[in-house]
Amino acid sequence: MKYKEIEKIPYFTAIIPEGYKYAAMAAVMNVGGKDTLIVELYDGGTVPKIRVCIDDVKYATYIVADSKWVSALIYDWEYSKVIGIDETAHDVNQNIHAGNMRTEYEKFTHKKPDASVLWMIKELEEKLHDKKCRKSAKDKTAHIRASVEMIPPLSDGFKKFVQRRMGDNYMFYLRKHNIAFLTCTKCGNRDKYYTDMPERIEDYAKSYIETPAKGKRCTCRFCKADADYMQEGRYRGPWTDTSEFYNITALENDMCLIQLVNVKKTYALGEAEEWEYSVRANVIYSPGARRSEKFYYRPNSKSFSTANAKQYSDEYVNFYNTNVRHIYNIEALSSTCLKYSGIREYYKGKGKESIVRYADTYIRFPEMELLVKKGLVLLAEETIKKRKTQMKPGKTVYERLGIRQSRVAQFVESKGNPELLELFRLEAATGQQWADELIPDIRKLGFRELSYALRYMTAARYVKYITENGKGQGQQNRYYDYLRMKAAAGYDMTDSIVLFPKDLAEAHARITLEINEKKNEERMIKKNEEFPEIEQSYQKLCRKYEYKKDGYIIRPASSAAEIIREGTTLHHCVGASDTYMSRHAKGTSYILLLRKVSAPDVPYCTVEIAGNRIKQWYQAYDNKPDAGSIQPWLDKYLSTSKLRALGSR
Repeated sequence: MKYKEIEKIPYFTAIIPEGYKYAAMAAVMNVGGKDTLIVELYDGGTVPKIRVCIDDVKYATYIVADSKWVSALIYDWEYSKVIGIDETAHDVNQNIHAGNMRTEYEKFTHKKPDASVLWMIKELEEKLHDKKCRKSAKDKTAHIRASVEMIPPLSDGFKKFVQRRMGDNYMFYLRKHNIAFLTCTKCGNRDKYYTDMPERIEDYAKSYIETPAKGKRCTCRFCKADADYMQEGRYRGPWTDTSEFYNITALENDMCLIQLVNVKKTYALGEAEEWEYSVRANVIYSPGARRSEKFYYRPNSKSFSTANAKQYSDEYVNFYNTNVRHIYNIEALSSTCLKYSGIREYYKGKGKESIVRYADTYIRFPEMELLVKKGLVLLAEETIKKRKTQMKPGKTVYERLGIRQSRVAQFVESKGNPELLELFRLEAATGQQWADELIPDIRKLGFRELSYALRYMTAARYVKYITENGKGQGQQNRYYDYLRMKAAAGYDMTDSIVLFPKDLAEAHARITLEINEKKNEERMIKKNEEFPEIEQSYQKLCRKYEYKKDGYIIRPASSAAEIIREGTTLHHCVGASDTYMSRHAKGTSYILLLRKVSAPDVPYCTVEIAGNRIKQWYQAYDNKPDAGSIQPWLDKYLSTSKLRALGSR
């Protein structure tokens, strides 16, 4: 279809008669030597909304407002986008005037129309679409057949290789006094033997063996196969062993074939072993291609079908695991387009990913060869898993890795550990140079937290501070949170007092309080007005509940604002809803604030009490990390005379 030529054709004019919202105008024109039906749909403007063009092979719609062509069907799932009108097809059909559409339709198709405008277009488009789909399916089937036909049958060498790998054989034995009957599962032959020592001259003509027993091995005198003894009395019928193997074959024109073959070995008493080979998938690699062609076997139809190039498993095929001992003819790669892939080096380096996944990754990212030949097997596997390159632009190895030159040997020694690469890249990006003895400590820390902290300090200083203030991911998260809040609040992030507080938990609580004060200011004012009883009863409740001893002080909340501040600072539900403020105001229960005497204004622990019964208490994030010291203190608090006088509720 000549799109540019069609765009040069002036738009038709259409008048929308009264009672209609839309109108169609059509014309059969010769475009590029082909009769083409051009249909324009108007909604009242001087130019149409769309121009639908159909010839004997193709259909397309020109969206006038966007000046672009689309190949979507009028009635496909993007209907409103194609038509340019946000109405159903039924509504448009009811409100569209056909204009000269019927006449032009009859001229184009040589048959009388018996449908509305959109249905006439739909009929023509779907006819071409179905024809195209049938041709595509036919071409696809022919391509699959041609591709599969050029694949040679499994070689005898492959079958011998498989039989060596699945070489477990058994010798069934049945003993009767000094006689043993042996049956080989490999060749199926059965023979009679004696287990006693010969006593007479004529006994020497008999066949003697050592008494067979489970755990012993023997050799079949017929097929010469080594076998493990198995009691015939335990035989419960035939059984099978199955396994999967990869078969590599060099094809013409440097193409490479990798087949996934399911092998089944059947054992049966008195019968020779039977082998069954089923090709589950054929994967073909062609020179210069960025994707492989995969043909999966479908047992239901007993035929092959193409598979998505990115698909590595389905009901019958699984490319996610490879046992290197199950890859046959890996030497054949040297005469194919995969000769520089590094597959052999990858498996020598004890790679675990599927050979198909590796090869697919290599044809997209040729640097896989560099990685495995440098011994960076783990980084190669990371590339396979993430399906994207892990390298950076550059000429040298360290430039491509994005790390310092001095770190290359250390990185190679780790076999390309992706986590270590991320760490070394961070070192290079910050311009710092870390001591080797510091690396193990840095690797134990959270990467996100470390990378943020390095904006303001060295890695050595960060490790020292975290170590001195208690290890663990929770401590790192708290420090990360603290630094972010301090920076957001506009503090001087070059000041060591700001960067390295003596008590991180207290400093974190203070900055959280400061930020939450700003966020919650309006809500605090509103809740103070809504629950004035909390502030009004404060002094009275202090006489009942305030208590100070052994480094702790407990008192009631002084206002609704303080309850909100307590909850937001400690990240629990006390300040999030009105429930606790309402109870406190009504006297149903009260919110008490347990603090350290050394920091009486810093939220530490929140207690809900009714009379002299504690309903619940929590520290930050609804946890109780200091329960060992807080619970005994609260028990002692409840035993005081003024608490006992209150009684329980």
